[in-house]
Amino acid sequence: MRAHFSSGQIGPLSLGSSLASERRACGAMIGNRRSSTLRTVPQLRMYACSTKRQRDRRYDAKRRVEKPWRMLYRTPAWRKIRAEQLRREPWCRMHAARGEQVGASHVDHIKAHRGNRALFFDPANLQSLCVTCHNKVKQSHERSRFVPVGADGWPIDQQSS
Repeated sequence: MRAHFSSGQIGPLSLGSSLASERRACGAMIGNRRSSTLRTVPQLRMYACSTKRQRDRRYDAKRRVEKPWRMLYRTPAWRKIRAEQLRREPWCRMHAARGEQVGASHVDHIKAHRGNRALFFDPANLQSLCVTCHNKVKQSHERSRFVPVGADGWPIDQQSS
C-alpha cells in the first residue's frame, strides 16, 4: 500500500483508486521512489496546463502574423508539387552526396522563398531530404547563416548560382 498525500491528509491508496484520474491532467504527479509515496499538486497541475495552452496559442498567432506564407504549405498545388518531388527524388540529397541511401520524407526549398510564390512553387528550387537532414542539418545551417566555402577556403558566391 502507498500513502497518498492530498490536501495535507495521509491515507492508504488502494490499487483501484483514482490514481489514473489524478495523472491525466498534464501528469503533475510528484513521486518519491524511496518511500513509494505520491503527492499531487492540484494548483500546479491546472497552472501548467493552462499556461502551456496559452503559450501555444500565442506562439501560433505570432507565427501567422510574422510568416503569412506558411499558408502556402496547405494548398493543393503544394501537395501536388511535393508528391511529384518525392516521386522524382525518393532519396535524401544530403545523404546521397555522402554515398549513402536514406529515404526522403521532406521536401525542402534550396533557396529560402520568404513568401515569393514563384520561388515557392519552382520545382528547380526543391530538394528531397530525410527527417534528420531537414530538421537538424539544414535548419542549423540556415539559422547559423552558414556560408559554403570552396576548396580554396573562400566563400562561394551564392548570388551568381
